[in-house]
Amino acid sequence: MTARHSSVTNQILWMKAAFGLTSSDRVIHKASVSFDASVAEIFGPLAAGAQVIVTRPGAQNDVDYLVQVMKTRQITFIDLSPTLLRALLEHPEIRQCSALRQVVSGGEALATDLESQTLKVLKAQLYNTYGPTESTVQSTFHACSAAAHGSSVPIGRPIANTTVYALDFNGQPVPVGVEGELCIAGAGLARGYLNRPALTAERFVPNPFSAEPGERMYKTGDRVRWRRDGALEFTGRTDQQMKVHGFRIEPGEIESALLAHPKVREAAAIARENGSAGKQIAAFVVTDKDSPPDIHELRQHVKDILPFYMRPALYVLMEQLPLNANGKVDRSALAAIEPGEETHKDILPRTATEKVLCKLWAEILNREEVGVEDDFFASGGHSFLAVNLVSRITRSFGRDLTLDTIFQHPTPREMARLIDQGAKDTGTSGVVCMNKGTAELPPLYLMYPVGGNVLCYSDLARILPRGKPFYAMQAPAADQLKHATLEAIAAYHLQFIQRRDRGGGYELGGWSFGGMLAFEMAQQAALAGDPPAALYLLDPPVIENLPSETPCDEEIASLFVLTLVGDFTGGKPLDLDELKKEFGPRDRSLEAQFRKAAEFGLLPAGTDASMHAQSFEVFKRNMLSAQMYRPQKYSGQTMLVLPDTRHSEIWPMLLPDNSAIVRVPGNHFTMLRGSSAAKIAGLIESGGSELSP
Repeated sequence: MTARHSSVTNQILWMKAAFGLTSSDRVIHKASVSFDASVAEIFGPLAAGAQVIVTRPGAQNDVDYLVQVMKTRQITFIDLSPTLLRALLEHPEIRQCSALRQVVSGGEALATDLESQTLKVLKAQLYNTYGPTESTVQSTFHACSAAAHGSSVPIGRPIANTTVYALDFNGQPVPVGVEGELCIAGAGLARGYLNRPALTAERFVPNPFSAEPGERMYKTGDRVRWRRDGALEFTGRTDQQMKVHGFRIEPGEIESALLAHPKVREAAAIARENGSAGKQIAAFVVTDKDSPPDIHELRQHVKDILPFYMRPALYVLMEQLPLNANGKVDRSALAAIEPGEETHKDILPRTATEKVLCKLWAEILNREEVGVEDDFFASGGHSFLAVNLVSRITRSFGRDLTLDTIFQHPTPREMARLIDQGAKDTGTSGVVCMNKGTAELPPLYLMYPVGGNVLCYSDLARILPRGKPFYAMQAPAADQLKHATLEAIAAYHLQFIQRRDRGGGYELGGWSFGGMLAFEMAQQAALAGDPPAALYLLDPPVIENLPSETPCDEEIASLFVLTLVGDFTGGKPLDLDELKKEFGPRDRSLEAQFRKAAEFGLLPAGTDASMHAQSFEVFKRNMLSAQMYRPQKYSGQTMLVLPDTRHSEIWPMLLPDNSAIVRVPGNHFTMLRGSSAAKIAGLIESGGSELSP
């Protein structure tokens, strides 16, 4: 990196003024001279006539030595990383460093508990600063206080002669509260990367918001959002996000949840490959030495805070986290650490039931082994595989379980507890409680898709806030509502909902066929003067693509199998014409089509058509009702959510002009999984604000 002399000068003059450095200050210098923080530690105090106390090499890895220097040399000002700050606060003699009046934290996110602990332990002003080397040490700063400010400590406002922007993917400023990439412009910008013109051009781009010719801004790759008070809040790195089973995960959120445990001192989370299990989240935790929590206690702790896909699969208890030369957590060193015996003991099955279930989990998920705490859905399970799993459990234990049982008991340990207790299955009811929620929020009812399997909503249900009541309406048995129109099916379900929630105090929606069904239910409710508060249509069927003539049973069987294939493969594109050539006259039955699909690798080997027989009858009833349905224009508040790959001309014409039309990543089958499900959950969590005119 080649920095300009004027950039360093701007940093030094700002630092002198912002921190009020004078000749009476004594500043400790511990950073490596190859690290840009050394500029602030050396030249900032010297410009104010202050003393610079130079420590021995490697001082930041020796907390005892640092505390002694701070005591004996009466240090008044120190700049350090949150990791080192936490270690200093735990030193028994830190309170004796009474001369200390200012502490600057930077280089990593400052946790809220560390902020409050610092303000309690030290009689000093704490600052949270932010700044990449590309903008010469520091770009923003925030004076910390005991006042509550949310779930994270702000990084504040820009320093002198600096401008910051939060921009979306199109390079446009985002509104307050919306995440964007942080871009920095102004006097602090470096020239660029030495002898790397391509990288310099990629990261240092023309500033479209400046009238000055040649003005540039630096794209940091950091995600931030503006708060209402005008301060910036750091939310994570775009390039440090972990992607695990389709979910984009910010390690800092997991670490903050772990640090909320009163006996956890330090925490770091990474994603690591684990054989056939694929990527898993591993948590490295430093706990109290006197009364350390065990791994089971940590699992229960994060279960109350984090959604299922963010919970670590592996826990490693450590005496201290490894640090790099700059005093930050060395994540590459963490990746090389093998979990110890305590970690493995925590995930091994203990009972005969747990052993059988772990084997079934592994076979269905196509993994070599599964631990007792491995969540079926977090491990890549979905609605099609859930049917196979419940069928295998039923055969192994002689228990006639309903499909939603796997949603309520998603780990081998939880399922084993249910089976060993011998509790009777309650049978199929008209509604599955996916999230009990509270009375403060309106309940959400999502209708089943064409095959009737409501486990397609499992990711969504477990991402939504706990306070949001969420119910999935189950399809009636195949022998009910036979040959019924979609209008009749809608009336049947609407009667059930309105017995529970009258007066429009509910929200309605559905995915695929479920969206079409919810649309007709909303239509009927509106005509009765009791419309839902909001309607969410999640990629409803493309009406113009529905068959104009009633399909025969063989054609419906083909559509059913292809729907299951789409669910199993995540909507992988298929060459349907080529597939049809492989199906001879004898391959028209449902059993034969299942067998062929398994031969082509489109469904798991050994998939039994009988496991899906009931679902096929539901599918046939719903397909025929959809094919005959002719929707009318709806006037209520609606949000239409479509995947990037889908286009529909008719649905927008059936909705009010002020309806929100939102696109999410993925295709028809993946939009309810992973990060796409998280985006939909965010839309629902906003309370339908996007539905307002």
